[in-house]
Amino acid sequence: MSTFYRFYKGEDILPQNLHNEEARLWNAERTFEQNFERFDSSDWYAFFKDYKINEENAGEIFIRTLNDSEHGKPSESSKEWIFKLWLKAYLFIDKFPTENWIKTYQKSELEGTKSI
Repeated sequence: MSTFYRFYKGEDILPQNLHNEEARLWNAERTFEQNFERFDSSDWYAFFKDYKINEENAGEIFIRTLNDSEHGKPSESSKEWIFKLWLKAYLFIDKFPTENWIKTYQKSELEGTKSI
């Protein structure tokens, strides 16, 4: 894969081959971006509370990691860690748990986020 976080980093053109890993990831990132714009903190908690990461409730991880000022709506500065939590709790564990691209993506992009 060439660049990760393609949509998240501003590439708004869907990759040409719609059936490869890059296009699927781009589409997942686009979905996150749409949700980030409309979800407030209670929406995110309601979403994450149904998922677990290493036996810990992802909703609790989300609430614990929010700044006090973000209990209404997460800020842009929190967007990246929420995105990584979304990837790990939802996309990699629930939606596509056995896909090969997950390992590639995790190895290259999430090595520094083992705490999530």
